[in-house]
Amino acid sequence: MKSLSVEGVGAAYGSTRVLDDISFHVDRGEMLAVLGPSGCGKTTLLRSIAGLHRIDTGSIMLGEQLIDQPPRVYLPPEHRRIGLMPQEGGLFPHLSVGRNVGFGLVRPSLRSMFGDRKARRARVEELLELVGLAHTIDARPRELSGGQQQRVALARALAPRPTVLLMDEPFAALDAGLRTSIRSEVRAMLREQKVASILVTHDQAEAMGSADRVAVLLAGRCAQIGEPEHVYRAPVTREVAAFVGEAQFVAAARTGSHAETVFGKVAVLGEGHGCGEILIRPEQVRLVSAPDGQFQVGEVQFSGPESIVTVHHRESEISVRASVRGEVPYGIGSIVRAEVAQPLAFFDSPSTTL
Repeated sequence: MKSLSVEGVGAAYGSTRVLDDISFHVDRGEMLAVLGPSGCGKTTLLRSIAGLHRIDTGSIMLGEQLIDQPPRVYLPPEHRRIGLMPQEGGLFPHLSVGRNVGFGLVRPSLRSMFGDRKARRARVEELLELVGLAHTIDARPRELSGGQQQRVALARALAPRPTVLLMDEPFAALDAGLRTSIRSEVRAMLREQKVASILVTHDQAEAMGSADRVAVLLAGRCAQIGEPEHVYRAPVTREVAAFVGEAQFVAAARTGSHAETVFGKVAVLGEGHGCGEILIRPEQVRLVSAPDGQFQVGEVQFSGPESIVTVHHRESEISVRASVRGEVPYGIGSIVRAEVAQPLAFFDSPSTTL
């Protein structure tokens, strides 16, 4: 069941177009990650869905209700059943945790549901129990850790039982280890509550590891939308390929479903024929020590559980980076054979030659 449908949405700031023909839907309990670089329109998209920025084309539906379709339909933000979780949490420092969570329950539109103090208190306690912070109900935000504050912000956003929750880089201020655990907790809670959600981020790992589907936003347009692994393995353009992960493009000559490369004959995905390029991710490259290999190790960068090894083709200027887990069994200058996991994404490039 679709909780949110966005069709052909466009938005601008004055004469500057920010969003152009954006379309997608989010099902109940599903998380959609909107991934894109700074300035691509991610936050404007969230603000438009929330009703904080007026769209000028397209439509937005919440379930079966049309909430935005200029110029004739516009439902104000306070009447949309949409929650918003900002980047810094946005807790009120002068209010207790309990009063922060209950803040959204005193709006006129919600008095019929949470009209009396007892009902509001029960809802606040229910949400704090859900996020594992029932014991902090009387504490002030400054007494909590960064991760605890984000969980309180989530509880506050969920308190009015929104149909959709919008999250604008909510984990960006947390350190790496805490960020991973908190986003896993948040994802589990949203799935349990069957709340549709949109996570805006520029962090590829966060989008790929948290969401059911990923929408890549580039220059105000939705360049690709799909399951994380598909977007990563089969990007539709070079731009998408380069944004969602480390991309290495190597010359290839395609015939049918295979292409000739410096790695030999490889299976390829996508359309195209003739000269072009294959996309290679570092984890797709396997290096094997071989005296007759075509590659030579040029650099080894240790980075904890894995190392990045750069190898150079001995008969051309082609270089590729390989991800090697554990101990690296070869050093700089070693001769190796490079094998690649297949199939590989292929992109036409008429001007490229082997």
